[in-house]
Amino acid sequence: MKIADERKAEELQACYSCESNLGYPVVWEQIDDLMWRVEMRCPNCSSRRFKTVSRETMRVLHKNARLGREVIMKVLDGMIKTNMKESADKFFSALGKDLILPVDFSGRLL
Repeated sequence: MKIADERKAEELQACYSCESNLGYPVVWEQIDDLMWRVEMRCPNCSSRRFKTVSRETMRVLHKNARLGREVIMKVLDGMIKTNMKESADKFFSALGKDLILPVDFSGRLL
């Protein structure tokens, strides 16, 4: 990958309205063997714009999106584990204080 393609992908992800660098492609189509037309959307301000870019720039953009998804999934996994631990700690604390009764598991509302 060329450094120029990486810069173009970074520029493509940058929003002209709010300066966020989290832009992502929502629509893309191949124009010919070398060029793609892509619609980018900013998640912060919802602005959209179209650009025509090279195949290599699209590859870099795709790689950046994949890496971003991986980061999000790792953060989400950590949040899920933290929430589960907090829920378990609260449950065991309530259980230790005899605050949990059989009726809590009946499925009926009182």
